[in-house]
Amino acid sequence: MEAGGDIHHLLYNDLARFTDNFSESNYLCHFQFGKLYRGKIVHAESTLFVMVKIWEDSQIYCYKPGDNESRLMDEVILLRNPMVINHPNLVKLYGYCYEVGHLGVVYEFDPFDSVYNLIPKDNTSEKQDVFAFGTILLSLISKRLYTEQDRQNLAPYVCQWAYGKFIEYEIDSSNTDSKKPKFSVVHPSLEADPYFDPSDGHKITALALECV
Repeated sequence: MEAGGDIHHLLYNDLARFTDNFSESNYLCHFQFGKLYRGKIVHAESTLFVMVKIWEDSQIYCYKPGDNESRLMDEVILLRNPMVINHPNLVKLYGYCYEVGHLGVVYEFDPFDSVYNLIPKDNTSEKQDVFAFGTILLSLISKRLYTEQDRQNLAPYVCQWAYGKFIEYEIDSSNTDSKKPKFSVVHPSLEADPYFDPSDGHKITALALECV
């Protein structure tokens, strides 16, 4: 059932179907209030690739009853605003799920965009936050998220963690004669995807590090 315009009102069962029942192979990362998954919506004539975000009861962040519902509706209202619908730097909303105990949104998402396709889009943007883009990119490809618990434990931010790994790689490379694979922080579960190009791991890692 549609929720007005091209935005679809979805059931939780729809989200499960899109993500192969929220399988580990489709899991992307955590965000502050839940999880992100990639998925696909198969039609007779075409397949639409999507990203599914679900809200969960947080074990770390303090919240009041209704907070997650408010966050979901704020996001839906924002992404349906005529001023942002065609914004080149914002995701396109496909639909949302608003059920008791189950909340989620679905974005259109092309997982086959290469590094070379991403760079021209950044270059043509009138306004951009390069550091934020790099941080988000590092979080996605490494499946790492800086949480309140990390802050309390004085853990490094994802950009600091990635740079530290790069320094370790450089030192290790200088102490060995063997030819090592190029530096990459892409998570093994993403590298195992049959559509993943091994050469993209280093390229997209380098792009993210340049941004931060």
